[in-house]
Amino acid sequence: MKTTVFLGLLLSICASLSACDDISPFISDKQFENVFDRDHDGVSRPDDCNDDDPNVTVFNLYADVDKDGWGTGAVIKGCEETSTLSLKNGDCNDNDDTVFPDGIEVCDGKDNNCNRETDEGFDKTYYADADHDRFGRGAVVSSCEEAEGLSRVNTDCNDNDRNIFPGAVEICDLVDNNCNDSIDEGFNNRWFRDFDNDGHGDSEVAMSNCAQPVGFVASSDDCNDRNGSTYPGAVEICNDRIDQDCNDVIDDAPAALLYFADTDSDNAGDPDVSLYSCSPPAQYVLNSDDCDDTTPNIGPDVPEACGDEIDNNCNGVVDDDAVDSLWFEDSDQDGFGNPDVSQIACAPPQGFVGNDQDCDDGNNAVRPGIEEVCNNGLDDNCDNSVNQCVLQGDNNAVGVNLRLNGNIAGLRINTVKWVGDINGDDEDDLAIGTRFNSQFGLYTGAVYLFYGPIDV
Repeated sequence: MKTTVFLGLLLSICASLSACDDISPFISDKQFENVFDRDHDGVSRPDDCNDDDPNVTVFNLYADVDKDGWGTGAVIKGCEETSTLSLKNGDCNDNDDTVFPDGIEVCDGKDNNCNRETDEGFDKTYYADADHDRFGRGAVVSSCEEAEGLSRVNTDCNDNDRNIFPGAVEICDLVDNNCNDSIDEGFNNRWFRDFDNDGHGDSEVAMSNCAQPVGFVASSDDCNDRNGSTYPGAVEICNDRIDQDCNDVIDDAPAALLYFADTDSDNAGDPDVSLYSCSPPAQYVLNSDDCDDTTPNIGPDVPEACGDEIDNNCNGVVDDDAVDSLWFEDSDQDGFGNPDVSQIACAPPQGFVGNDQDCDDGNNAVRPGIEEVCNNGLDDNCDNSVNQCVLQGDNNAVGVNLRLNGNIAGLRINTVKWVGDINGDDEDDLAIGTRFNSQFGLYTGAVYLFYGPIDV
C-alpha cells in the first residue's frame, strides 16, 4: 500500500508537469533543471536566492548595527535582509542611526549624509562675547547654536564692559557707550573759557567735558573776554568808543543819537557812514538823506537840474522834477521853429528850438528879421504880408479909382501900401498917399486908391 501511494504521487507529478519519460516513471535531469533552476545558473532552489536572475545566486549583505538601513564591513552571504543586515553598503558611522548616505544634513557637528563634510550649508560663525552683552568682538568660534558667551556679530567696541555695545543709551561719562565713534553726543558738553568772570565765554577758547570745568561757561557770546563790563546785555556807555553790549555797534547808549557823515557839508548825511554819539560830532548830521556825500550840488534840497542825467534831489528818479518846456521843430535849421510841430521836454530835443516864429520851416530863406524880397510872392520876414515893396520912379495918378482928400491944413501923407481887397474882387488894392494937395487947404495931403490887379 505504501508503494502504491508513492507511485501514484510520481504519476501525479508527471502528469502535472507533462514531462515524464515514456520509459521511466521518474523525472529526467533536464526536466528537473527546468523546474528547480529556472535561471539556468547551475544553482537550484532553495540554494539560489534569486532563481530569476542568473547573475545572482546569493546576496551580499552587510552588517547594519545602528539599524538605519545602511550597512558596512565584511560581506555576509545571504538571501534576505534583516534589521541588522542590509543590501546597502557605505554607512560612514554604523554606530549612529542619524548618519548614513543620503541622510539629511543638520547642524550637529556630524557628517549626516556621509559626503565627508560636516554641517555644510549652516553658518556656524560666532564671536566670543566676553562681557555677555550679546555683542562679540573676540576670536571666531564655530558653533551650531548661539550659546552663552557667543554672538553672531563682532561690533562691540568694548567687550569688557557689558554696558557698552551698539544701541546702548549714551550717557555723559566721556565714553562712547553706543559704539558710534562719538563720545557723549546729545549732551551740552562744549564749554568756553570765561577769563573775565562775567558769565560769558570766549568762542575761540573751548573744551569738551560733561561736567562744567572751572573757569568755563556754556555761552560763547563774549566779544571781549578780558573786560568784565563788556558782554551781551551790558549797559552801553556813551562816547567811550567801546561796544559794551556786544551788539557790534559802538556807543549806542540810551542817551546817544545816531549821526551820519556829511562830508560835502550840504546838511544831508551819508546812510553808509554813521556813529552813535551823545553830542553832535563834527561834519555829522542826524539825517541819512544824501545819495552822494562827495558833491554838495546833490542832496534832498537841491533843485533837479534839467538834462544832466543826475538825480540831483536824491529822490531816486533822474530829471523828474526839472521844468519841462515846449520845443518847436526847426527842420530848415534857420533858428526858428515850426508852430505846428512841438514837443514837451526838459531840454531841447535834437532839431528843436525854443520859438515858433517860422512861417515856412521848409525854407531857411524865410524867417523873421530877413529883408523882404519884392514881388517873389513870399512873406520873407514872416510878418503876415507879401511884397511890401516901395514904388520906384515917377507915377501919375492915372486910373485912380478913389481919392481921399485931406481937409486939415498942414496934414501931410506920404506912403505907398497894399491895403488888401477893398472892392471885393479878390485882388489886392494899392493906396498911395501924397503930402501936398491944395484943394482943401494949404499943404493938405490926399490918398489915391487903385483897385487891383496892378502891375508895378
